[in-house]
Amino acid sequence: MKRIAPLLIALLLAAPLGAGCTRAAGGAARTEGNTAGYRIVDVTPMAGELGRVLADEAQKAKALGLRPFVEIGATWCAPCLKLKESLKHPKIVDALQGAYIIRLDLDAWNDQLPRVGLGTESVPVFFQLGTDGRPTGKRITGAAWNEDTPEGMAPPIKAFLRG
Repeated sequence: MKRIAPLLIALLLAAPLGAGCTRAAGGAARTEGNTAGYRIVDVTPMAGELGRVLADEAQKAKALGLRPFVEIGATWCAPCLKLKESLKHPKIVDALQGAYIIRLDLDAWNDQLPRVGLGTESVPVFFQLGTDGRPTGKRITGAAWNEDTPEGMAPPIKAFLRG
């Protein structure tokens, strides 16, 4: 049994990251997916009060030389799922360069979003954050692209994230 516990822990730590935009139901409060040139961090309410979490993540973005953004999605949202499925597509990878994306699930964070200036009625939505973790007022929704394909999503996302 002593050998199994470290093996189980190692397997859990090696699980694919960034898999799913799910409601918090136990487990890790946050998972990180790292790729060259950008970072995506999935954060659940288990991480704490949203304002503090955003401030902490914005500081991490700054330390990495990346610009902080929030992406709000939902497990029931087809465009959100298409975006998530496209994360390894070269056009999406290019669009995300230089960005630190803090992903939040709408249903999990719904009560805290308006309190920190991230209220929204549509998903997916990206909000630009300042280095203090507060929204700058700049945002883009899935209405900015015509097709939920990498070719349709990448240009407006890229323009927003680099803008």
